[in-house]
Amino acid sequence: MVGLALVVATGLMMFTAHATEFWTNPAFVVKMSLIVLAGLNAAAFHGGIYRTAAAWDVDVPPPPRARISAAASLALWLGVISGGRLIAYL
Repeated sequence: MVGLALVVATGLMMFTAHATEFWTNPAFVVKMSLIVLAGLNAAAFHGGIYRTAAAWDVDVPPPPRARISAAASLALWLGVISGGRLIAYL
């Protein structure tokens, strides 16, 4: 939670310093869209399949819905990182 708070605070400071540049940058739009999708994925995971986590058998792979959510999370956050890096070049 501390890391998220720091990232949000520094991101807001950076955005306020360059708002007009970022607002028209396609990489920034993609990054913000992916952040929203990642948040929705996390909310769906915690509100759905994770509620049954206590009953999961630890000797077998997690349920397919949990694995799909994890893969989606990794892909979305890699996209967020890539979008952030591309902001400087577009």
